[in-house]
Amino acid sequence: MFLFFIGLMVGYGLIGDGSPMQVFNRTLWQHIFEFIQV
Repeated sequence: MFLFFIGLMVGYGLIGDGSPMQVFNRTLWQHIFEFIQV
């Protein structure tokens, strides 16, 4: 589980040009789930 979150932080922070700590933000996940449902 730890490596999963590290991978999310690296992918979102380095590849996605976002803040790595934003991976733990609930609004980010709500936006992702809303995008998938459409």
